[in-house]
Amino acid sequence: VRPKDWPQYQEWGRLAAAAGLVGVTFVHRLTTDDNVDVAGDDMETLLRHVREHAREYSLDPNRLCIALYSAGGPLAAPFLREPRPYVRCLVLYYPFLDLNHVGVHSPFRGPHSAERVAALASYSPARWLVPNADRLPPIFLARGGRDVIPGINSSIDRFMNMAFAAEIGIDFYLHRSGPHGLDRPAGPDARSEEIVRATVEFLRRHLTR
Repeated sequence: VRPKDWPQYQEWGRLAAAAGLVGVTFVHRLTTDDNVDVAGDDMETLLRHVREHAREYSLDPNRLCIALYSAGGPLAAPFLREPRPYVRCLVLYYPFLDLNHVGVHSPFRGPHSAERVAALASYSPARWLVPNADRLPPIFLARGGRDVIPGINSSIDRFMNMAFAAEIGIDFYLHRSGPHGLDRPAGPDARSEEIVRATVEFLRRHLTR
């Protein structure tokens, strides 16, 4: 089953529809840290397709949000590096946000080599946070306190520390006992449901008002 067909993402699509929005699930080719550029191209292809077929999808091509999860976090970097007026906001759930410090490991293998860190630099969301502070789209960020994926939470913490230091406002939600995949529909708890509701309100606020 393709990731876009997992119950988790199908449920997000239904939530979007229930809120009067349109959810488009997709599959990118990010499987290792060696093909993040390929996955970045997939994102660009997706955006072009959605905007060109906006009437078919019954959506406004100038009011889009990009939602990324887990190892897909680096794919947010291009929209922080070069903010686009039609990308009105970003939603990031337990994402990998920093590729540039030794405390972070690849979600797929061991620590990055110095050579690979340099090659991946443009796909490190944390790199673009402060330089573009006055141009960033609104960001919703959810963190699971019991996430066991190596490097995920340390990258989020570094990202948030940078945001605090630069006085950058981010809608940050911590689920202290939440695991990786805290939004999965199987057995969600009250805090997970609260974060999901806040996400839907965030989407409505930035896409419909």
